[in-house]
Amino acid sequence: MYIIFLGFYLFVGHLLMMNLLIAIFNRDIEKVNEKSKEIWTYEHYILHEQFSEKPVLPEPFSLLAYFYYLVRFIIRKCCSNDEQSDGNTMACTEFVQKCMSQYKEEEKQSPDHSHEQMISQLKQICDDIRKRKLTVNTVYINATKIKHNTNAIDEDISGEDSLGKRMEAFEKRVMEKLDELVGAKDKK
Repeated sequence: MYIIFLGFYLFVGHLLMMNLLIAIFNRDIEKVNEKSKEIWTYEHYILHEQFSEKPVLPEPFSLLAYFYYLVRFIIRKCCSNDEQSDGNTMACTEFVQKCMSQYKEEEKQSPDHSHEQMISQLKQICDDIRKRKLTVNTVYINATKIKHNTNAIDEDISGEDSLGKRMEAFEKRVMEKLDELVGAKDKK
């Protein structure tokens, strides 16, 4: 009886784990599909822009294509209708408004990008930049001190007479201190 319940328990656990695994994979696949559509659209746009900028004819005849583009540009500028350009701007503003409404709807649906979170992230970034600036300033100050010290050492090394005199003075001070220490031990 115990073995039957154990087998049933393992079967149900296995079944639930498989369903959970399938659900996780499905969610990941949906995310990848969304991103792949965005990337494909962006790459398609870039490819379209690259080909729209290139002339239609091969290289030796491309001058004819550029001449055609120049004539077409002049004709459009001379014979353009203001109504047609107004229609284009109206279509463009409608498109922008549609995109903005879609963006606002997506923003309402995803609470991950709230303004408070964005402000806190910006504050954290600013704090990190301030800390880095302080460390850069301390490194700069230390570097200037080291440069000053090396310049002083270079000046001392350049004058060998002053270096010899300083070494003799240092040796005298060391000997005086040793004599004081020996004298202090003798008194005890």
